Amino acid sequence: AILSMLFISKTGKSTLINYILGIENSSFSLDAGAQPTTSDFIMLNYSEEPKTVDGKILVMEKSFSSLEKYG
Repeated sequence: AILSMLFISKTGKSTLINYILGIENSSFSLDAGAQPTTSDFIMLNYSEEPKTVDGKILVMEKSFSSLEKYG
């Protein structure tokens, strides 16, 4: 199943995603806080092991190449 979420609010998105995924206090948690934290495009994908992939490497994979237009 594919889960899509659209947030229009300026607050609470990263905190909610961290909570849903159970990663609030892990090295993989999304930045969250009172200060502006990011303007990055972030894609979350299921994996057996948590990992971070640089966007420049990710868009080289055919299934994610359409994301290149987002920077």
